[in-house]
Amino acid sequence: MGFLHDEFFISLPNEKQGVSAAAAKKTQWQDRAVLMWRIAAPIILLLGYAGNTLTIILLRRMKKQSAVYVYFGLLAVSDITNLTIGLLPRWVGHQFGYWIEDESKFACVALNWAGYSSGLFSTGLLVAVTVYRAACVVMPFRVHETCNSRTVSLTVVTLVVADTAFNSFVPFVIDYSADGCRWKKKYQEGLRPTLGCINAALYSFIPSVMIIISNVFLVWGLLQSFTTQESTRQHTFKIVAVMLVSVCFVFFTVPTSVVRIVDYSDPTLKESGSFKFLYDSTLILYYLNNAVNFYLYLCTGRFFRAEVKRLFTREGADPLGQRRYAKHSLPQLPALVGVTELPCAADSIATSAEPPSPNVEAHVEPPSPNAEAHVEPPSPNAEAQVASQPADTHAEELPEADLGAFSN
Repeated sequence: MGFLHDEFFISLPNEKQGVSAAAAKKTQWQDRAVLMWRIAAPIILLLGYAGNTLTIILLRRMKKQSAVYVYFGLLAVSDITNLTIGLLPRWVGHQFGYWIEDESKFACVALNWAGYSSGLFSTGLLVAVTVYRAACVVMPFRVHETCNSRTVSLTVVTLVVADTAFNSFVPFVIDYSADGCRWKKKYQEGLRPTLGCINAALYSFIPSVMIIISNVFLVWGLLQSFTTQESTRQHTFKIVAVMLVSVCFVFFTVPTSVVRIVDYSDPTLKESGSFKFLYDSTLILYYLNNAVNFYLYLCTGRFFRAEVKRLFTREGADPLGQRRYAKHSLPQLPALVGVTELPCAADSIATSAEPPSPNVEAHVEPPSPNAEAHVEPPSPNAEAQVASQPADTHAEELPEADLGAFSN
């Protein structure tokens, strides 16, 4: 999230600015906000760097990855970037009084553009993985068409292009001077509130609606898998993990967007120290969203916890994917069931498709005259023929008549 969002961040008084008695209460709230940044920010950075790094390591060790795991890996990289560009400079500024974006115009433009872009890209990835997983649940028979690596690549490229194009306005609205990195005065009244509302919609409101709708389908798919007894650990992990991450996104990002819109609607709130503290609290929640995904994966189920355990034990010497897929691969099935060789499926099909032997054809012969006579009562004419003609003659004529009727 770019620093241009945060008017409080730019106008925060430092030690060189005098504080009047009338502003004592405001200063008290500001001191509380600074203390919150100094305590909460390093904890979030530590949890975020450790958790996202472990996520990347675990996913890279898997030999065969599904598209959901690719999304999780990209999301971890995006979260690290967002923490580094957004939270780390704020913590350094509040802790040591050194504001990186105020050092040069390049630093001002680069940090703001990267902050906007990383936040929007991270949001887009989370929406993409949620909608992707919901699509796989809704259209299970088209999974190979819609849920594949090509879809992931196309989604990532689209997000990068759209993100870059949308944030191209950043260099044109910045006014870098001796006072620091600020919006240009001509954009303070009209453009800044408008862009702020648009960003709130793109960063939070619209993604939240899409995530909630997708989660409805995910819950339905999870219940269906339990009903049909088709649920596996990995299948359940993918669905529940996506749901938890997306729900936390809604919980952590919506408050920040709401507070911004309230700020734009009433500019006098900037003078309130309590509102400043409220705004900073919601901003802490926003960055907490970039640090909790790994721990949500741990809470999801035994599958991910088992992988983490293997990473820190002797079993971690064997790559996860190679061990898992070798264990369940087809060449090892004979050893599991206790046979030395399995029949080839193609041979079985060919054997079953062979033409019937002559003995089989003999069984398809039409019924004998005695059987025919037993099934249908003989007519009076037939009885007269039996009495007047020899039995062997009828034995030759009746099969021909019956065979002709059978062939028709």
